[in-house]
Amino acid sequence: MPAYGPDGAVRATKAVDDGRQGGSDMVAKIEIDETKDDLRQIAKAVALTPESEFTVFQKIRMQFDTAMSWTSDNCQKGWTLAKRFLAEHDIHKPEDVVSRVADSQSTLAQVALSLRIGLGALFVVGGFSKLSQLLSPAASDAMVTSYTSTSGYINEFFMGFLFGSGAGLTPWSFLTALSAFELITGAMLLAGLLVRPIALIYAFLLWTFVISLPVVTTNGIDPGVKTYMAPAMLVQIRDIALSGMMFVLYGLGSGIRSVDYRLFGADAIKPVMTWDVASLLLRLSVAVVLLVGGLFAGMPNIKTFIEPGLLLVVVALAILWGGLITRYAAGFTCAVLLVYMLGMIGFDKGLIGNLNGIKRELALFAGVFVMAARECGQLWTATDLARRLRDGTNCAIQNLKPADKQFEPAE
Repeated sequence: MPAYGPDGAVRATKAVDDGRQGGSDMVAKIEIDETKDDLRQIAKAVALTPESEFTVFQKIRMQFDTAMSWTSDNCQKGWTLAKRFLAEHDIHKPEDVVSRVADSQSTLAQVALSLRIGLGALFVVGGFSKLSQLLSPAASDAMVTSYTSTSGYINEFFMGFLFGSGAGLTPWSFLTALSAFELITGAMLLAGLLVRPIALIYAFLLWTFVISLPVVTTNGIDPGVKTYMAPAMLVQIRDIALSGMMFVLYGLGSGIRSVDYRLFGADAIKPVMTWDVASLLLRLSVAVVLLVGGLFAGMPNIKTFIEPGLLLVVVALAILWGGLITRYAAGFTCAVLLVYMLGMIGFDKGLIGNLNGIKRELALFAGVFVMAARECGQLWTATDLARRLRDGTNCAIQNLKPADKQFEPAE
């Protein structure tokens, strides 16, 4: 029997235990024999479904698997529980299972498409902007300097590692290759081509923008030049969040609206991550940006989207909370990002220049929009944490109770 977490299993096991205590009289009232064949067919359909469905179906499967594990008992309690669980979720025949899976896979595909658009646009815009300047004789030197200066993005350690003697690279050739890679892979994300390998590469590559940032945070040290005076992880917190979103995209795959689906078929785009896990990672990725912006508002090099910073902290906690609160908080965050991006637009800059200034916010907006548009899953929400605490407390109390006497003296 697959293990899908304690919630449904605990309830199913408790119901079975209650049934055992009640004896055969409890199930005698339920006519189940004529539906056993149907339940076996549904069990087969459930067993063939992927393990990466949305929360509601996962709960059904978890409870149903638990109930079906008891059908070896001839007392029919397992069959009773299975029928009861399925009836609660309007599943009465194998076709209902297939339909539910198709609906959830369609929703997964919509989520994947939203993330692909946001993340793909980020790298198309960024890659095109850098590449057009690097290939322009008038702008090339300024572009290289913006990356290699003390206020750029490559610190002394990586300058020596990448461009030292024998490396065979120059800053211009490195940045040109990187920009071309971003432009091409960004377009591939938009088209849905080789999404998983690209997402996995970027999930780790984005962290290099953190470790390569030139920073000075030692007390009493005046660098005497313009540079970053905050920890690199706080300065580049948006890139860390984008890394988390790339892991989500890797887990969900490219979806059916993709070139991957047309070239490689359905097997190539099957999700390898449950929505509970994906939504948790998405919530954490967005919330950490808001927490850093709120807690360190006004500090050097910290991106804060709205004042006061305390408001961002409250919104971040609401996103982590779960349920409708998360959806409302995500909707508010969408509005905040929209206002921020509109404020960054300047009439003295062209289209690419304007988009390049807000490209990270565009990608974050895609992730926040997903959370505002649908339920956020159940893993590590406030409700889930309360249930875990309650179950753990009950388990501890049960363990502290003296063992029941197994044999009572005959009267």
